[in-house]
Amino acid sequence: DYENGKKEGKEEEKINTAKNMLKENYTIKQIATITQLNIESIKQIKAEFGK
Repeated sequence: DYENGKKEGKEEEKINTAKNMLKENYTIKQIATITQLNIESIKQIKAEFGK
């Protein structure tokens, strides 16, 4: 439904932001603060991202 799609879109946007921040060498803590993602999620993104 619309609400779930909207929620998934926001989550995807946060993940893309985190990836861009990793490229710019932000710390995991900074990324967590700005994106509101938890540290474990960011570590997983970083591992998948290959950095």
